[in-house]
Amino acid sequence: VLNRAMRTVTGTLMATPTPWLPVLSNIAPPEIRRKEALLREFNKIVSNPELPVMCDLPQQDSRLKSRKPSLRTASQLIEENFTPNANWASSWESFDGRNKFLISDPTKAAGGLEIPRKEFPSHPL
Repeated sequence: VLNRAMRTVTGTLMATPTPWLPVLSNIAPPEIRRKEALLREFNKIVSNPELPVMCDLPQQDSRLKSRKPSLRTASQLIEENFTPNANWASSWESFDGRNKFLISDPTKAAGGLEIPRKEFPSHPL
């Protein structure tokens, strides 16, 4: 669903490789946006000690490691100094696809995004 939305935004065809979609639409990849949202929520929880969820924070180690609790993941991301743009740039560097040399920094908008789109008439011609 997310890839389909990015294809609609960019106007690309199904033949466009999936790693190109975030670059062409100038929207971070879904996994990076998920991590960013998790950190945002975690920081909200930690900054407000009166929330009932604070009772669950010390108990995060009692769960199975295979469950990958989000609180543990958020703690790991904070320890790793996670930044969305740096993570996106490193994932782009590991991408080995055609014409990768055309984009040096995936976090910057690709050329042509500032071109105005033709507006549709509100009534049929």
